Amino acid sequence: ERAARCHFSRPIGSSPLGLATRVGTQLHWKELADLQRYRIGMVKSYVSVPALDRLVAARKVRTMSALDDADNLRNLLAGKVDAVVIDRNVFAYLQRSDAFRGSATQLRLDPRVLVMHDLYMCFSRTPRGLAARDSFDAGLARLQESALR
Repeated sequence: ERAARCHFSRPIGSSPLGLATRVGTQLHWKELADLQRYRIGMVKSYVSVPALDRLVAARKVRTMSALDDADNLRNLLAGKVDAVVIDRNVFAYLQRSDAFRGSATQLRLDPRVLVMHDLYMCFSRTPRGLAARDSFDAGLARLQESALR
């Protein structure tokens, strides 16, 4: 869907998705289907885990939508959900933010990573966007080469 609108760059990073819970809450699951007994917070319009998205679409996993990751974590703190799907890097960032200063120690990450997504820059699907993407990729390659030296 996005590829129809974008020229994607080479990968610029990764997004390890996992589950966050409240400290003291233990999720008992081995596979995604085991999450059926929990209510899971998810950010509307985010790409998640395809297998989990299918379970949600089939209404086998109950979810609560949030506008963004901070809202999702607030729902978790309020006990509205049992766990939230979140990028582990975003979780670490939000825990250090002023918005979660007093409650950061009440949240934890489940040790398992659900999926590792590559991250890309999206450039308009126009000739100008393609040229910008190519220029970006060339600059990224130079940065990566210099980092290896």
